[in-house]
Amino acid sequence: MFFRLLLAAILAASLASAQWGGGGLGRGGGDDMSPRREGRAQTRMDRITAMLTLEPEQRKQVKSILDDGQKEAAPVRDQLVTAQLGIAEAVQAGKSQDEIGKTIEAYATLDTQMTTIELRSLARISQAVNKDQQAKMGSLFWMMRGLFKTKNWNDAGGW
Repeated sequence: MFFRLLLAAILAASLASAQWGGGGLGRGGGDDMSPRREGRAQTRMDRITAMLTLEPEQRKQVKSILDDGQKEAAPVRDQLVTAQLGIAEAVQAGKSQDEIGKTIEAYATLDTQMTTIELRSLARISQAVNKDQQAKMGSLFWMMRGLFKTKNWNDAGGW
């Protein structure tokens, strides 16, 4: 019995100290080993600039290309959301596989349009940079997928 009480007391003390320590989940005090972000969060444009080592004029050009792509993608993005809801509603309503398949095909068509916009923007960026920077475009290719599916492509919370 004494052993159980001692074990419960140790457990309670360790839980209490874990609450006061400020560590865990990367919050609070500086005594834990979790990585910290210093300063402002890096935007996607910051990451692209660093990846391709863009000059200031190139940075403006790339940002303009991506802003234009975002504008072109806006109606498609809105239609994708509507199409996703249509799929969910069709499934929930117990519609036939053919009817569900049609809504899925409509979504796939829109997703293809979005991918086309993303890749067209990538091609324009490739034309705006020099040969050395083009050699680094592979990483940007993977970053482009889904770039315009949010309302702000340059959001620091992305990726």
